Amino acid sequence: MAVSRTTRVNLLISNGHFLSHFYVLTIVLINHGHPELVLVLVAAILLASLLCVGSAKASARAAPMVVFAAE
Repeated sequence: MAVSRTTRVNLLISNGHFLSHFYVLTIVLINHGHPELVLVLVAAILLASLLCVGSAKASARAAPMVVFAAE
């Protein structure tokens, strides 16, 4: 499957944006004396991403919606 240049750029930007938020969250946890919670944060983010992928796949398989033109 070929991915367009725009899609690749958007994926790169969104991944960088996500990592910047993750970095800030881990620094806050470590600075507040809870480095053990970093692994919990990683697990929660992984679980959330798996749930989002699952719901996206399920919604993609839904029957197409019939839309009528306005009069």
